[in-house]
Amino acid sequence: MLEEIKKNIDKINSGIRSENLFDFGTLIAVSKKKEYEQIKEAYNNGIRDFGENYAQELNEKATKANENGINISWHFIGPIQSNKIALIAKNAQWVHSISRLKEIEKLNDECGLLGKKMNVLLQVNISEENSKSGIHKDNIYEFSSFISSKKNLSFKGIMVMPKLYNDERKTYQVMRECKKIQDSVQRKYPAASELSMGTTSDYKIAIACGSTMIRIGELIFGKRS
Repeated sequence: MLEEIKKNIDKINSGIRSENLFDFGTLIAVSKKKEYEQIKEAYNNGIRDFGENYAQELNEKATKANENGINISWHFIGPIQSNKIALIAKNAQWVHSISRLKEIEKLNDECGLLGKKMNVLLQVNISEENSKSGIHKDNIYEFSSFISSKKNLSFKGIMVMPKLYNDERKTYQVMRECKKIQDSVQRKYPAASELSMGTTSDYKIAIACGSTMIRIGELIFGKRS
């Protein structure tokens, strides 16, 4: 229900403030499979950044938002299909899920055709899970260099989806490791200041460990039906 969205956003912001974490960076509302009216309600309650996993769905929502004069910053956070990169380039301002060299090449070309510069993050498979996309941490500098050589892409940092642990201490350990990796990347590439880390289940720990972008869906929009 739409009225619950305001309550949910207020609750998240209150929780972040109560732990002195409020100035962390960007709250991205993960809006995949959500209706446009739900996105509009979140926008009306202060959310400006939305994350989508599917290029066609992103295109439909971005088109409708533009038609209605709603200025949203769209983040593409899902696996990238080569034949959908043109749609991603057209609609997104951020791409979090770069994990292949050919994606970098094609995204740069598509952005060139549009005359735009895309903010991109490298997705790092920090827990080395077969079920998740992302590059191995040992390949970060190869990919970082390749992105930085592309005139239509702006390398902004890394995105991670750490494994969910029952042991909170382990979660802190892994997320601190992620922050150290991002810090090391930023020393070489000063503009790579973003660490996209943390979801509904672990976003407070992520912020405490240095995340600058959190991706929250369920806590804002409710469980997917």
